[in-house]
Amino acid sequence: MFQQSSMSTGGRSCRVCCDRSDGAHFGIDSCRACAAFFRRSVAMQKKYVCRQGSNSCDINKSVRCICRKCRFEKCLSAGMLPESVQNKRDHIVPKIPEETEPQKYSQFLTVSPSDNETLQRSTQSAFQLVNHPQSSIFRVPTVEPYTQPTTSTQMDLPHILMKITQNYRQLCAVRKSTELSMNGSSLRNMFDESIKGADLVYGSTLKTSNILRAQMPALAEFVNTTFDEFALLSQEEKWSVFHAFLVMMFSMDSIYRTYRLVPPDLYSTMNIVTETTFVDSNDIMQFFVDAPQSKLSKEELARMMRDCMSDKYRLCALKSLKKLEITEHEYSALLALGLWSTYTKSSSETIERVAAEARAKIFDELHLLYRTDGTDNYAVRLGELVMLNGTFQLVCCKFREDIELFNLFDLFQEDTFLYDITKQ
Repeated sequence: MFQQSSMSTGGRSCRVCCDRSDGAHFGIDSCRACAAFFRRSVAMQKKYVCRQGSNSCDINKSVRCICRKCRFEKCLSAGMLPESVQNKRDHIVPKIPEETEPQKYSQFLTVSPSDNETLQRSTQSAFQLVNHPQSSIFRVPTVEPYTQPTTSTQMDLPHILMKITQNYRQLCAVRKSTELSMNGSSLRNMFDESIKGADLVYGSTLKTSNILRAQMPALAEFVNTTFDEFALLSQEEKWSVFHAFLVMMFSMDSIYRTYRLVPPDLYSTMNIVTETTFVDSNDIMQFFVDAPQSKLSKEELARMMRDCMSDKYRLCALKSLKKLEITEHEYSALLALGLWSTYTKSSSETIERVAAEARAKIFDELHLLYRTDGTDNYAVRLGELVMLNGTFQLVCCKFREDIELFNLFDLFQEDTFLYDITKQ
């Protein structure tokens, strides 16, 4: 039995780091630092990765902050009870499921031939849902409202980043369900637990275009419900910001998924294009299996695609993500910074003002994130995160150039959707 906090703490040690205990916290004797770390980890649903990869780092009072993964595991093995935190703080962070059941989205997003023709006729008309999402022909589940902070303790948490993370997880679940529903051979497998997590299939030119087209309503819903500042813009300004963000998010998400799912030694040959499709440069012809006849042979197109995958900016971004072992909340910050960059031809004074205010809030949130996470000197990490944001901007510019080059050789002559959304 664990000793009660009412007993004297003299001579007792923290069961996590062996520092002096100041009483019982969450079921065991611990110091205030380990108790605060455990509370933050549970309340914010943190997911850690062992820095050494061994999951057996030494945790003591002199090096307890070195590896958060092993420190949290030691908290659990020592007997700290997560429910002791959650029972009092359920209203702070709504539980976010790691994956949403595909059957929850019974109204799958599919595109009929007539819808394709309509969407291709005018790029901007395809995105009227940015301002009127309810008028879309698609049915997208509404993102669960985020609970705003109500106490001073809750105010100390990075709630904007937590909201973005929650809504982004929801977006990923919707996108995955959408893609599975578009692949007839996958429908039966949606309920097969034995292959859960093994949904990746070869991507192709036409498949990628169709997937991105079908996901537009979900992306618009994500922006509308996640970023409060978006409501301050006019219809034309919303379109300008959203249009610029589409390519940025596609580039970022592809790299982020690759970082999470692909071993580092395969970064230059593998790319997770969407939630369920990938490209392998060693079998790149698969990507052009449904491509229209172009001015170049498919072998020449394949060579160009390999060059795109080995691009230095893309590899730099992947290596930075791996080096930082970026967290979900940090990636949420990068998404927000990507949305509120003002490097667009049609930027206005209102966009620049709103974007500047939104960016300031994100940096404030990062300060809160690092402070609540117990990171004393986060200047270097924050600087690396800003550098990574710049790298993503370069990746986006390179992606636009690549699409323009492929378009010159008539790769998009039959389906112009992918080309249309990348045009500035």
